[in-house]
Amino acid sequence: MVSNAILLTLIAAAAVALAVDVVRWVRIAGVDPDRARRLRTAVAFRLLLAVCLALGHPRTYRFVAGWFGVPALPQLLQHLAALAVAHHVQGRVFGLVLPHERARAATRAWAVVMLLAMAGLITFYLLGPLQNHLPDMASDRARSPFVVEYQLIVVGYVGLTAASLLRFGTRYGRHAAPGPLRTALYLVGAGGGLVVLSLVDRFVHLIVIAGGGSLPWRETGIGAAQLYLLGPATLSLLLGLTMPRWHPRLSTWRRRRRWYRHLRPLWLAVYRVDNDIALLPPRPELVEALTMHRIGFRLHRRVIEIRDALVGPLRDYLDPEVLDQARRLATVRGLAEPARSAAAEAACIAAALRSRERREPARPGQPTVLTTEATDLDAEATWLAAISRAMRTSEVVTATLG
Repeated sequence: MVSNAILLTLIAAAAVALAVDVVRWVRIAGVDPDRARRLRTAVAFRLLLAVCLALGHPRTYRFVAGWFGVPALPQLLQHLAALAVAHHVQGRVFGLVLPHERARAATRAWAVVMLLAMAGLITFYLLGPLQNHLPDMASDRARSPFVVEYQLIVVGYVGLTAASLLRFGTRYGRHAAPGPLRTALYLVGAGGGLVVLSLVDRFVHLIVIAGGGSLPWRETGIGAAQLYLLGPATLSLLLGLTMPRWHPRLSTWRRRRRWYRHLRPLWLAVYRVDNDIALLPPRPELVEALTMHRIGFRLHRRVIEIRDALVGPLRDYLDPEVLDQARRLATVRGLAEPARSAAAEAACIAAALRSRERREPARPGQPTVLTTEATDLDAEATWLAAISRAMRTSEVVTATLG
């Protein structure tokens, strides 16, 4: 069934995320205590989320129930974990949109409410489901003693936290600058809205069944309408909460991979005139296009090898007169900075490459004419990528080479 596939996918995703965070936590526990402490909180959140999702599957629930041998205890544990997960998500959202002190104060205030809600769940569980040996506390048992009171605490607390996520996500998302933060807030708001809808469905079941009626659809379990709401809600919330962490890394990776590929023509050109600049020979273009790992290292090596060629075997072939001529041609064609300088340097490098390939005599003693003000890898790669593109496409290069 589709709903079963949704639940299994969520369980698998939560388990993988938990395993990744545990490995990261163990690796840095003795190296970076502050970061390890933050990761410990993430590990606890992932564990509670995995418990919530796993206990929502009938087979897992029956296995745990048989293992404990205590009526409805797995569902109590699931709901306690759900309250803790809701509080953690809410605290993360507070941290995204509120000043630090306000976020801490709001999180502490809601922590008190959460503890009171947990105490209420345990109390009503002991008074009703445990005493009556109920196998679970789903809404279809709303006529049993204290099940409605128990479920109203779950609906009330999780519903209020989800409503706050909807409010904060939509309110602050409208005011955030376009970018990952705005997207993250809208995802959080969407997730909160879907959770609210699922709890409305649960509340309707409680009221109707407690009043002696019935509804044509199930409230919980495989095939229930609630799962089709909670599945997308969970994904939206996880994406929104983690986006501030992984989106910058993904953007950096994509940017560096693009630069790595854009530098290939320039790198190949200098490699052909002196193979000694590279540690490894060129790979086929298709293989390079499919490269996904160690992009930062590969880009760094490519930038260094290009610069080594410019200050090494090509240094005495770089002609200041060619650079000045190319700069004048770029100005005549209306190019503004930095495109003008990129085209001029591309023309100068192209002329040097041609002179070396033709074995023309070098001009020792000339000063290095190509410099860069880049202070890091990204700035250097950006500039060399612009030169590489100009070598392939600029009319200034063609005109300079005659």
